[in-house]
Amino acid sequence: MRADQAKTIPLDLYLEHQGYKPAKTRMGGRELWYKSPIRSGDSSPSFKVDTIINKWYDHGIGRGGNTLDLAVELCCSSVRDALRHLERTGLYSAYGYRQASNPTHLPELLDQRRAAVEKEKDGGTALKLLHKGPVKHPALLQYLDKRKIASTLIEKYLHQIHFTPPDQAKKYFAIGWPAGSGHEARNSLFKGFVGVGKDITYLEAPNSSVCAVFEGFFDFLAYLSFHNHSEPPFSVVVLNSGALKTRAVAQVLEGKYDEVRLFLDNDQAGDAGTTYFQELLGTISVDDCRDQYRGFKDFNEMTMSDSPGFSFSS
Repeated sequence: MRADQAKTIPLDLYLEHQGYKPAKTRMGGRELWYKSPIRSGDSSPSFKVDTIINKWYDHGIGRGGNTLDLAVELCCSSVRDALRHLERTGLYSAYGYRQASNPTHLPELLDQRRAAVEKEKDGGTALKLLHKGPVKHPALLQYLDKRKIASTLIEKYLHQIHFTPPDQAKKYFAIGWPAGSGHEARNSLFKGFVGVGKDITYLEAPNSSVCAVFEGFFDFLAYLSFHNHSEPPFSVVVLNSGALKTRAVAQVLEGKYDEVRLFLDNDQAGDAGTTYFQELLGTISVDDCRDQYRGFKDFNEMTMSDSPGFSFSS
């Protein structure tokens, strides 16, 4: 087994194989917390596994890494011995990762695996959609006006959705943006996802050689509002979650675009996402458009500001 192959083994599966189970979960299952398997005396779980990036971190010793690094720690061995140990677990071939000889496929494989797990898990825990319709509630319209979203775009792209937590009678309402098999839900007090099977949102512009990638739907709608467009002049992918960037890459490659314009956040995650797209899209021209809203977290924050020279037209 090669080192790049060993790193594709999901950490939680490896830990389960070694007899360790998470003591608690956070962030909808993204974070798994264990009593440290590499040191004694961990009375409260301080060993974290991030299932999105497939990395671990032991807060007790301030050290972390990937699956291979953990195997080295657990076995107190060299990298060569740890690779032999991981190969004997059978986890690499058992989960089909032998097909991914290219290590850049790792995020996609992890996304696919987690999507299946989340879909099964969310069957009993997801917020359930009751019905949807045009956005009419004054509180929601006021919220969208504050975010500087043009009224014509509200009618075209958004819904007013009503939903309920599982096994509860209380009902809630919010703005709904279609995202896979469910909706991104927002109001002034709530941010979440209603339904199961979150995915990217893809809007195709026929005959366009350009695809723009937005981190969230408010950035996309703010862009249209800012430029007084009723529809985008290019194809669009809205990520809806940074963890779905591999799906966006696949969509761009499938669309055979010549240019990609990135409208990601002005933060470390945005930096990492920009690098990710630049590396995986190869010969496709990738334009980092964040200079358009430098000094703000995202495009929508810029349009909501009263910065000099800014004007809004609906």
